[in-house]
Amino acid sequence: MQRNSDIFRVTPSAGRDPRLRLLVDKLGHNDAMKKWYCGTPDVTDKRLESILAVHKLASNKHPKPARYGELFDLLKNDFHVGCCIPYFTEYIHDVKGELLECTPKFSNSFIQYMAGCLQQLLDSGSTVSMDDTGGTTRSVTSASSSNLDGDVIAANADNSYGTVWGTGTNNEAVADKKLQTIIAHGNSTLNYGACSVGNFAAGSTSATVTITRTGTNGTGGITVEERGVYIRMQQSSAWKFGIIRDKAQKVISAGNSITTVYTLDFAN
Repeated sequence: MQRNSDIFRVTPSAGRDPRLRLLVDKLGHNDAMKKWYCGTPDVTDKRLESILAVHKLASNKHPKPARYGELFDLLKNDFHVGCCIPYFTEYIHDVKGELLECTPKFSNSFIQYMAGCLQQLLDSGSTVSMDDTGGTTRSVTSASSSNLDGDVIAANADNSYGTVWGTGTNNEAVADKKLQTIIAHGNSTLNYGACSVGNFAAGSTSATVTITRTGTNGTGGITVEERGVYIRMQQSSAWKFGIIRDKAQKVISAGNSITTVYTLDFAN
């Protein structure tokens, strides 16, 4: 789902504090946010003031990830609309392991092959035609392999799948098939750590699962402009397909690391 950069050029509903527009803009543009912001007010002035206070704390010079996470959860919990809400949180650590930055952001795009992979998961007898990350069209079907499955748990130094980072600056589009320009594994770029998937967690209103990976810059520094997730399907052939792509600039200085945690939040 693509977000329009002008999505908040609307008149807020009566009772909405205009400062909320600035607050929501900090987290990016999102249709569900727009619906919540422009719809019938359903938060009290006291709750709104609490959200704004958390944002003020999170905006101080020294990062307060717990506070920013609290802000993010308050907003997220207010616009659950019965769908899968993907978002990612990125942590920047220095060479000593001290946290420099923590930024949650709503994901702008499940790209087209997320749907293709879901089709194959839900109907293993079907055949799905998708272009892999190398540009070759593949027919993914259980009939062609006895080892048909999908995973994102790439090992150390393997940037062919799992969470990946890139330098491309094109806007996200559902038609994307991979990152625009992937960052290679290496000491002068990013040393890719292993990618992991967390156990799903279920609550009264939502269930979540996470995908986590860390990349460390050895020398020179690098600017990350895009990130996403590649899935490995049909392990015997090792085909990789892009399923998520997001833009956001992060400067990784020499010796620093970036940890990207994608969360898929299934809400009622």
